[in-house]
Amino acid sequence: MKYEQMLWDKYRKTTLNRKEVSQELSISLSTLERHLNNGTLPIRFKRIGTGPKSRYIFPIKSVSDYLDFVS
Repeated sequence: MKYEQMLWDKYRKTTLNRKEVSQELSISLSTLERHLNNGTLPIRFKRIGTGPKSRYIFPIKSVSDYLDFVS
């Protein structure tokens, strides 16, 4: 629960984009992309679109639950 409030205070929105998630997880954007492509990312997300420029959105709750679990 501590990360959920911290993320909300920092971003003031309910979802994060790929860049924000990679920063919060302290991994590179290319590592995050690899996990997305391999299906190994343990965080719930939604893909918007089907082309190479698809957007991904990550609910803050899912990101904070993962951060709470690993810390």
